[in-house]
Amino acid sequence: MSRMTSAVLATALFSSLLGCGGGSDVLPEELCGRWVTGDAKYEGRYLELSNESIRFGNGDEQLSEFPVVGIHVSEREGDALYDVTYLDATDEESIFTFEHQVTRGSIRIAHSPGRRWTKWIAPEEPMLDSELETAPAPKTEKN
Repeated sequence: MSRMTSAVLATALFSSLLGCGGGSDVLPEELCGRWVTGDAKYEGRYLELSNESIRFGNGDEQLSEFPVVGIHVSEREGDALYDVTYLDATDEESIFTFEHQVTRGSIRIAHSPGRRWTKWIAPEEPMLDSELETAPAPKTEKN
């Protein structure tokens, strides 16, 4: 076996070990985090994805969190289709399926494909007056 083949096999094995439970795939960093939709019906609700857990927030400070036991990804028409297997409140396996629309930077959940969810980005904290005094001056481009 060549060094190149050994390196490829070792990388594949390492990558599969990073997966959760029954699935050998992992969520890429760009999918981990909080997702929200502009649909008024879901105002205040969100979804948080990670390789360890899936969390559903309903906006009323109520949060349901479930451990992920497997992730499987496949391709569909150029987009990635994810099946995230998790243990529900009764310790039964449930599957949360969504499509990552790579070119749009959004996801669509299988049970409501008409809704587009986008990654939530936390607003930057405003600087305090004392921090403004010590902050470096912005760099300007010299001609």
